[in-house]
Amino acid sequence: MDDESHGESNRLLPVVRYIGPDEIIAELRLRNSYKPVKATVFLSHDVCVREPHLTWYGMASLKELVELHVNEEKALYEKNVRYYLGSGKSEVNKGIQHTLSHDPQAFFYLNNGVTALCNSVASKDRTANRRKLVIHGLSIINGAQTVASAAELMNQPNPPDISSARVMFTLIQANADG
Repeated sequence: MDDESHGESNRLLPVVRYIGPDEIIAELRLRNSYKPVKATVFLSHDVCVREPHLTWYGMASLKELVELHVNEEKALYEKNVRYYLGSGKSEVNKGIQHTLSHDPQAFFYLNNGVTALCNSVASKDRTANRRKLVIHGLSIINGAQTVASAAELMNQPNPPDISSARVMFTLIQANADG
């Protein structure tokens, strides 16, 4: 830039725009934004806590969460700080797949569960010991490795039957920008 003999110094005028954290967050959200996930989740042995945030927790079918993963892809993890690490690099993810392949009924006891945020949740009918939750703005914030590892396993030839695999599922209604 100090050598003006090339005749292009006018193209190298430095333009600096200073921005703050709020503008950085807004820009990142625009670049990685997904449409809000609308989903139905069924919980058994469910409990509702109303304060300080509306929260539902109970047992969810891992197979149903895998179906959400397949349908929504990365949008399902929009508020998560990281995405799926893969089973090739993670011993934990290999262990998840091993348990699902060999003892899916024990999965509930060996897994910490899935936690998600949402903008709104409505409790619908309860039948056969399952409560239907209709959720807007669903985002898994803890458990991406669990759900994505199971989805990867189910995408392989001759996948195992994971219909008996359950996970603890916690859903917290929170401000989308909070």
